[in-house]
Amino acid sequence: MKPVESIEGRSDREPINHYSSWQYRPANGDLSPDVGRVESAGESELGETSESLSQLDAKRSRICNEQAAVRKLTEPSHCSDPSALMDASTAWWLRGGRWSSTAGLGGPEVPFQPCDVTSDGNIQALIAVTHQRYGRIDCLVNNAGRHPPEEQIDDVTSQHFRELLEVNLVGYFLTAKFALPYLRETQGNIINISSLVGIIGQRQAVPYVATKGAVTAMTKAMAVDESRYGVRVNSISPGNIWTPMWAETARQTASPEATIQAGKDAQLLARMGTPEECALAVMYLAAEGTFCTGIDLLLSGGAELGYGPKSQLGPS
Repeated sequence: MKPVESIEGRSDREPINHYSSWQYRPANGDLSPDVGRVESAGESELGETSESLSQLDAKRSRICNEQAAVRKLTEPSHCSDPSALMDASTAWWLRGGRWSSTAGLGGPEVPFQPCDVTSDGNIQALIAVTHQRYGRIDCLVNNAGRHPPEEQIDDVTSQHFRELLEVNLVGYFLTAKFALPYLRETQGNIINISSLVGIIGQRQAVPYVATKGAVTAMTKAMAVDESRYGVRVNSISPGNIWTPMWAETARQTASPEATIQAGKDAQLLARMGTPEECALAVMYLAAEGTFCTGIDLLLSGGAELGYGPKSQLGPS
């Protein structure tokens, strides 16, 4: 299992997307439309199949164990040098979705399909390969994207804004569009990874915040339209999730340690979220939250709560 890349992707590489699958069959043997095989097209790898309730519990444990291995690479306490952290964890990505023996982790291999989410043809190929491999598609997880560095609106060009929209928003739209014919057949579901800042805003990030706010709004519109086919559409809005991109951002600041601590302090729970928590939230909406549609699940550690000083002006 690979880490969920900041849940927002990487700012310095081409956007990629890929798929994996698992299967959940209830103890009574019935396979309902919402809890069948799940194809995940996005940056969240959720593992192989399980066919009974007890096996699903085992699956959860396996996901936690595998993501715990990822955290050993990505937790600040395990790596004092963020650049070394990036080298170790990013190498996993570049090997095409397979653990590296040189990383000393071992683990499962998962299907991997590269996809440029700004290309209609690449997206159609991703969906076709997934359907050909499994014969059905039950869940789409849109999670490819990127977060630019801090930028003043005066410095943002129209081209830059449009390019970000292509990755963070239009890519989600097209992947959903091409997957929906199959999802309607299975009464499946879509999970769009948005961001907490799409709700509360973020300093010097107007284009990014705009794309994520649009993802959340699009999710609700899709939920309305696709309900007639029995397709559920939901989104997840993470806050600070400790990932290689977060580490890279910290490394570029004057004091990486202080930056990381400030990131932790932004949550009521006094820590950042983990990739495993993101994966488990996706798993819940995909296979268990069968009465959920049109919701935006906040995975934020309470970062949006609490009244406090926000003025950026000096003393009056």
